[in-house]
Amino acid sequence: MSYRNIIFDHDGTLVNTSGYPKHVFSYIEDILEEFKHLNLYVWTARNRQSTVDHLESFGINKYFKSIYTSSDGPSKPAGLDELVDAKFADQTIIIGDSAADMIGAKSFGGFAIGATWNSPSDEYTRFLLDAGADVVIDSTLKLKEFLKDKVKE
Repeated sequence: MSYRNIIFDHDGTLVNTSGYPKHVFSYIEDILEEFKHLNLYVWTARNRQSTVDHLESFGINKYFKSIYTSSDGPSKPAGLDELVDAKFADQTIIIGDSAADMIGAKSFGGFAIGATWNSPSDEYTRFLLDAGADVVIDSTLKLKEFLKDKVKE
């Protein structure tokens, strides 16, 4: 399978918003730089202005072709088809840290990666797998290596 699209959730996947100061998780910028030749997107339940503010303040907005937020229409698990044409669903990887992310990814037809680097545990891994994750990854460094292998296919 050849992947051309990677869709990232915002909170808990790209950006650690659970503490202060908010920050981009380690290796995320490396991942975005390495895969900038693909179509990269943000899909979030956060509102548009807050999302844009975060992406701009962290200097990562330049990597994304488009974003879909709760301000743009129905919230998660809906909205993926606003980013990527459904005919390319099988060429799309969706990365997120919630059940809504996994449910949306699977109903869209994409490859669902559960992200637990914000709160790794066996229970959380099982939760995301039960919600439909194809795989669960507990660190952004492991995500980078996984994507390198997956995108080569």
